[in-house]
Amino acid sequence: MNVQQAIVAFAQSEKIKSGLIWSSQVIQRVTGQPQGLERTGGEIAAKLLLEMISHEVSLTERLSKNSAWKQVDRHLRMALVMLNSGVGEESVWHVTQALSQVTRIGQIALSLLRDNNLLDGRCDDLQG
Repeated sequence: MNVQQAIVAFAQSEKIKSGLIWSSQVIQRVTGQPQGLERTGGEIAAKLLLEMISHEVSLTERLSKNSAWKQVDRHLRMALVMLNSGVGEESVWHVTQALSQVTRIGQIALSLLRDNNLLDGRCDDLQG
């Protein structure tokens, strides 16, 4: 990964992580609902959110030229399969796996940026 790819990977990883956390929360809330219109509407919203994240992951893979994003997309597609199959509670596991992979990619990118002195020490001050 070069510096330009690391910048893209880091920036996108932060955005994608947020989306994955939101989708996980939506899925958990929806799957706790009894069958009915509210649950059906929630499942549709969760699917749309996962599809948008999946498109963002595909774009990021092309921009960063990093094949590690393929694994993220596989987990998102499996989460969609679980939702479509009526076992939405099982999809949370796949979303969590995608989140772990995205976090790993972001950490690698961040390390590369720090190693190239592209981040100053003020970032460390914010963490405590």
